[in-house]
Amino acid sequence: MTAISVAPARRFPAVRPITTPVTGLQVVPNPAPSKGFFRTAAICALVLLLALGTAFFLNTQMVHGAYEIKRATIELNELKANVDTIRGEVIMVSSAQGLQDKAVKIGMVPATDVRYLDFKTGEVTAAKQE
Repeated sequence: MTAISVAPARRFPAVRPITTPVTGLQVVPNPAPSKGFFRTAAICALVLLLALGTAFFLNTQMVHGAYEIKRATIELNELKANVDTIRGEVIMVSSAQGLQDKAVKIGMVPATDVRYLDFKTGEVTAAKQE
């Protein structure tokens, strides 16, 4: 065997037989090139710009809404803190010691001779001594 390779013989396809035309079929002509390329490109560019503008507008609205929510949350937290402070003051003032301090400030003294009114009999009785 030699180092030179032998190329295989080329085989050509067999000759295609000519067939008779099929009835009912017609050759369709190539359509004319579209004349509205620039109009189509302009509409596509307009749609793209509208889509980008809508995206930017919605993004801006969402950021604005986020700032409004943040501001409302801060205000709500401040109001909750004020409510807690006022509740603490109400509890302190309405306690027994707080009431006694206010009574002393306005000149009231503790009762020494306590009497009771019996509504059934209409009698005024003295306090029970223990």
